[in-house]
Amino acid sequence: MERKEAIEKLKKLEGLELHELARKYNITIYKNGKVNKGWAGHVIERYLELPLNSHNRRILVLGN
Repeated sequence: MERKEAIEKLKKLEGLELHELARKYNITIYKNGKVNKGWAGHVIERYLELPLNSHNRRILVLGN
C-alpha cells in the first residue's frame, strides 16, 4: 500500500471509536487483566487490510 492511499483511508477514521473497531475486527484489548499494548496498531492494520505487525514486514511503503 502506498503512503497516499494509506493516508486517505486513515482520514476516514477521524471521529470513530477505536474500541468499537477493535470489537469489529476481534482485536483483544485486555488479556489477563492487562492492556494489550499493540491493540490500537492492530486495529489500524486490520482497517488498512494489512497483516498484523506489518511494520516488521515493510508492507506499507512510507515514501515522501
